[in-house]
Amino acid sequence: MYTEQRLLENPPVTLALSDCKDYLSKMPDNSIDAVITDPPYNIKYKYDAYSDNLPFHDYIQWQLEILGECTRIVKPGGSILYLNYPELASKLFWDASEQYALVPYEIITWIYHQHTGGKPFRKGTRLWLWWGVEREPDYIGEEALKGQYRNPTDKRIAKRIEQGLAPVDYDWWHYEQVKNVSKEKTAHRILSRGSPGL
Repeated sequence: MYTEQRLLENPPVTLALSDCKDYLSKMPDNSIDAVITDPPYNIKYKYDAYSDNLPFHDYIQWQLEILGECTRIVKPGGSILYLNYPELASKLFWDASEQYALVPYEIITWIYHQHTGGKPFRKGTRLWLWWGVEREPDYIGEEALKGQYRNPTDKRIAKRIEQGLAPVDYDWWHYEQVKNVSKEKTAHRILSRGSPGL
């Protein structure tokens, strides 16, 4: 099954519904600046058309193959950002770095309130894996990584805020999810600040 829909013209955004390996295989080498992906986590989640219950080795191999295709299509100096549970992400971070032209840049812990229950148990912690292709990423977007002080009324902190300083959330994020069922749609600051084209 394959469908494609143009969502935006400027910046150009196309939504494709396809098996990602098939879609990636048709893309030319060194053709995009970044890949941001949040694949199934192999936690026995009941999707409509996908079995999320592969043997561990098969799942890791599948993800490595996808990361290999991502490496092929991203330009040198571009970024691959990959989200998964910590125990899977930590293995994939180093395995993919050894197999492909991926330069480990950062592992970012993302923590948010898990508002879903039931089975399978879903965690409120994920790891974002960040690689540069062939070298460290050319674009980091440091403005988007500026955080907020937790104690802004403290005199020392207030002085830092007056000076335009802010903590930098390089290695962990505590941002709530922007859910597709929310009645209020707001631009998420991690996407809206400092990101080219967004």
